[in-house]
Amino acid sequence: MKYPVSGAPQLAKELLSGLQGLGVPVIEETERGLDHGVFVPLAIMYPEADIPCVQISLQRDYNPELHLQMGERIAKTITHLDNVLVLGSGFSFHNMAAFRLADNKEAIKSNLEFENWLEQVLNTPLSKQERAQRLINWQSVPGARDCHPSEEHLMPLHVAYGAAQSVPIAFKQVSVLQKKATFALWAMA
Repeated sequence: MKYPVSGAPQLAKELLSGLQGLGVPVIEETERGLDHGVFVPLAIMYPEADIPCVQISLQRDYNPELHLQMGERIAKTITHLDNVLVLGSGFSFHNMAAFRLADNKEAIKSNLEFENWLEQVLNTPLSKQERAQRLINWQSVPGARDCHPSEEHLMPLHVAYGAAQSVPIAFKQVSVLQKKATFALWAMA
């Protein structure tokens, strides 16, 4: 698949600089193509590929606190810009084996427990610190590891919340392959 979106070199340099100091290597990669978590949603949202795009990779250790901090740094870096979309593309349920076993009672229970927790964390009045702490401790939630054997599809949520640090302006739960999934939309000030 090809999604020939243009880059945004100046923004990329600003983001590179803004992400320095997080305690992890921050490098510019100009040869790698877009990840499916970037080009799939953008191809649906902007089929003409007529918006500039900068892709930021997750950290391999999937440290939730670090990903919240990444979001904060991204938000600080782009405050002077208009019309910037921070897209945290992932999935609130990502257990491929459980998708194949649609009627597995344990998978259904884990899915509902985790999605109900996610709704409570994102969609109820909490302080920024309390919401962040709950996201950091996501693994302690019943069903969390059943829903996310690996957390690469959950950490984009942490980055998005880290950038917005507020209750979503829109929150929707839908069924995908007989599993509940959550979508959240934030507006940044």
